Amino acid sequence: MKNSLFAYIKKHCPFICLLAGYAFLGIVNLDRLPIAWTDEIQHLNPVFNYFKYNHFYSKIWPNPGANELFASYPPLITNLHLTFLQFLPKTIFFTRLPFFFANILTLIILYQVLQQHAAWKSRPWIFALTTLFILDKSVFEIGKSMRIEPWIWLFVIGGISTILNIEKTRNRMWLSLIAGFLLIAHIYVWPLVLFWIVVAIVLPQNK
Repeated sequence: MKNSLFAYIKKHCPFICLLAGYAFLGIVNLDRLPIAWTDEIQHLNPVFNYFKYNHFYSKIWPNPGANELFASYPPLITNLHLTFLQFLPKTIFFTRLPFFFANILTLIILYQVLQQHAAWKSRPWIFALTTLFILDKSVFEIGKSMRIEPWIWLFVIGGISTILNIEKTRNRMWLSLIAGFLLIAHIYVWPLVLFWIVVAIVLPQNK
């Protein structure tokens, strides 16, 4: 067991070091970079109103009726906030922390998917592609924000990993769960979810 762990670390040392550095820099700057964006505040407003007044509404959203009952955005992100802030301190650092962890998990799954399914099976190329994604400025900034994208990335890459092993009944169930989360994440991922549903129905099932 110990030798297997050391062998795995040695084999994937560049990625592990890159991910550790990325995680360290992300945590250190989590409450400062990027600065709080307008949409982050908008998503938090009904959540904090609920905690303070026990009423889920927002006066800063322009949609009619939002000041009475907030239903201006797909519900996943506000439900994530409501869940995590039940037990985490209500600060920008801890509010962003679960979103950053989702980003880290996305990078790990992406690397594993490339390791298992990339046609060329070349570790340098797999490391280079993962690094390209990790070091993208938008990924680094959005991955540390309270936006829905880190969770969409996680569910999409998790769905792709499941699609690649769709023959198993268990993976079809996982794909259904992931698709359900994406449906309440954002409208722009609905075409992808529809494609996954077609794939799950059409491909042969191995029980």
